[in-house]
Amino acid sequence: DAMSADSPITDYAIAQSKGKLQAAGKSFEVAPYGIALAKGSKLDVAVQKAMQALVDDGTYTKILKKWGVEDGAVSSITLNSAG
Repeated sequence: DAMSADSPITDYAIAQSKGKLQAAGKSFEVAPYGIALAKGSKLDVAVQKAMQALVDDGTYTKILKKWGVEDGAVSSITLNSAG
């Protein structure tokens, strides 16, 4: 049996499986997630600054490591960077 899913989902499933699941390899095509806000929202800069503060003080990395998803970490939080 095998499964494939987004790496956070797969990693969580493995962690909860009590040894019944194992990774078949490393994460690939890793991409960061975004936070969607209404167009024209005045919250965009506040959310960006809050997220950057989490990156700067190490909280962001600590959270990612707790969930085993640090492969997709970014060092800078940007606005409208979808490409």
